[in-house]
Amino acid sequence: DRGSRVLYLGNLDHRTYSESVRIETRVRTFRKLIEFIQGLSYSGDISLVEETMSKIEPYAGGRAYLLSFDLFADRISDRIGAAFFPFTSLNDIQDLVNFLTENKFCLYEKGQDLLKWSGDPLPEGMLQQRINFIKIQFEKNNIVSVKAYLMQSDEIPLDFLLYAGR
Repeated sequence: DRGSRVLYLGNLDHRTYSESVRIETRVRTFRKLIEFIQGLSYSGDISLVEETMSKIEPYAGGRAYLLSFDLFADRISDRIGAAFFPFTSLNDIQDLVNFLTENKFCLYEKGQDLLKWSGDPLPEGMLQQRINFIKIQFEKNNIVSVKAYLMQSDEIPLDFLLYAGR
């Protein structure tokens, strides 16, 4: 699909999915994400994905959306993952955690741990620490999990390099 990009293509033998290939792709907009899923002939409830991701959209940092699924010889997996890159300021993270908790995507305690981690001082040698992306797993007509993928890096953040002199 034009405007999408394959980020990962591989086999998940270690998860006993040896009969499939895992594909992870990136699309630029929420609308493209939904169109991509529709084009896959996904067996699950696309309206659930659309409704959920439209609620998430205000918290997405605008960089892109990720979609992961397993490809079999005759179909795609019943489980797909849709991910977004959240805004990274502490106020935005607080709003996101409140949203996730209120919508039962996140336990209150886990949300508080995420806030604490986001505001903790950087470990020695690290120059940035943030929520890299949040992935929502859909299967058939259900949301089966919501996971935050965290990131620490010893590299200078790109946004600092771009905007530090302004």
